[in-house]
Amino acid sequence: MVAVTGNRKLALGLMGVLLLIGCSEIDNQVITGLTMGTSYRILMDCEVTPQGDDIAALLDQLNATFSTYLQSSEINQVNDAPVGNWIAVDPWFVDVTQLASDVYRASEGAFDPTVAPLVDALGFGPSSDSNASKDRDEKSWIAEFDRLDYRISPPGVRKLSAIRLDFSGIAKGFAVDVLAKSVETSGCLDYLVEIGGEVRVNGQASGERPWRIAIENPAAPGVSLGYLKLNDGAIATSGTYLNKQIQDGVHVSHIVDPDTRDAIAKRAFSASVYAGTAAEADAWATALVASKHPIRLVKQQNLEALIINGEVTDDPVVVQTGVFATDFVSM
Repeated sequence: MVAVTGNRKLALGLMGVLLLIGCSEIDNQVITGLTMGTSYRILMDCEVTPQGDDIAALLDQLNATFSTYLQSSEINQVNDAPVGNWIAVDPWFVDVTQLASDVYRASEGAFDPTVAPLVDALGFGPSSDSNASKDRDEKSWIAEFDRLDYRISPPGVRKLSAIRLDFSGIAKGFAVDVLAKSVETSGCLDYLVEIGGEVRVNGQASGERPWRIAIENPAAPGVSLGYLKLNDGAIATSGTYLNKQIQDGVHVSHIVDPDTRDAIAKRAFSASVYAGTAAEADAWATALVASKHPIRLVKQQNLEALIINGEVTDDPVVVQTGVFATDFVSM
């Protein structure tokens, strides 16, 4: 997760995840609420800001597009559609599909939204089946995102085989970007938008200070390893410690390796990525945790990343690049 810090104020987030979100001297305008199974928060140092109802309406629309927990959602309509038929979708759906496709190819398949059946089989999806895990090796478990075709105009997608989609590795980041655009459209350029720890900032916090974004220690949730001071961009973190279960005495992570068709085994491993958009940062953070060669991907793709192995006691940081190498301040 990403923790957001201001001055001295602390607030607890949902789902056992600690969000250190400060409202500098409580001068920022604040909009908060619940969405996508977690919390969201918008801090703005502006006189004119979007209305809370408008933000909530946008989030409802995003859920109606991407939530696999809503039976009527667009993604579930795509999942249930026959193979080979073009399906009309919202332009947002095509935007996410296009970025997901780019990261899927660049990450050598580590980021793959067609792992939905595997996520269910491991007990983390909306239709989780404890018996399904016994059948993960069957040919019916298809994980190959290049079997999804898409078109921009008119916006549509087409399945080339019986795949099922789960955009949870990118949807929160995309939602952050949508809210950030709404804030900017209102005329406010000094803001922080956060959903479940995925963060995008612009401008400055109240008091003419940069936004402070802290990175959590995966081996000690709630404890920050350090922070960045930012005036623009987005940070997302993915980790095996964020959503986990103990099944038959074994640690099971919600992040799936598309090749082995099983959960990533490391207990306290995380990857944080800084990028221009939260969707890009979100997708790449997921890809790095799922990849067998995360450091190679960081170098190949020139990613600005912080990879942490919390199981290593002497030096938990595995690699730091970009802003994490030049501007990361240890606690």
